[in-house]
Amino acid sequence: MDRQPNPMSPPCAEWRIWKGQEIEGTQGIGEWTLFIRSLEDFPNLAPEDCFIFKEKSGCTRVWFCKEYTLWPMIRAIGEYFDKVCIEVEPKCYDSIPKDLRRKATIYLKVKTPLKDGDFVCVGPAFSDESFEIGTGAKVTPEAYLKDKRIK
Repeated sequence: MDRQPNPMSPPCAEWRIWKGQEIEGTQGIGEWTLFIRSLEDFPNLAPEDCFIFKEKSGCTRVWFCKEYTLWPMIRAIGEYFDKVCIEVEPKCYDSIPKDLRRKATIYLKVKTPLKDGDFVCVGPAFSDESFEIGTGAKVTPEAYLKDKRIK
């Protein structure tokens, strides 16, 4: 999974598995989190062996990047963590199985470049929830530099 690096991206943008303290959002900030973008280094991993991720990382929280969508393995790995987070783009939200939507915290990543003062509205018409751009918790690429790659 070697993608073309963006000069603004931190090193973890190219990693398959790593750990770091949570910096996004408003919950779990500072909590050690295992991030999984790909398990291609574990081609023979069986669901019953997924405890190794909790054991080796020492993390209580796991975050599945938008590139990783093997739902049975997400379930298997998630069983060993106190908190499961799933990153997803809007076009892929419906592909998340309902049980995982209920159990996991979803981080919906909207790449649309909005300016401060614009709003994101989420939910069904006439009962949606709105969020003003410019009032949320912001991160910078430098905030990711303390993350540690797991090989």
